[in-house]
Amino acid sequence: MNTKEITQAFLYKSKLFRIQYLFLDVWDEKQYLKIDVIEDLRFINKWNINKIKALNHKTKEGDENAC
Repeated sequence: MNTKEITQAFLYKSKLFRIQYLFLDVWDEKQYLKIDVIEDLRFINKWNINKIKALNHKTKEGDENAC
């Protein structure tokens, strides 16, 4: 991975952790967490994982083409 791709992967993970932290904060203060919020977290997590996998896949293809 080049620096830009590593930075993107880190930012995706950082955004996910910040979003999860905000929802957990709501959970602590109000003692509830709606199903919709849980579904949103699952979607965001899946989207981030797929995005990072795509970045990894592109890097591997680039390495193979370079040989």
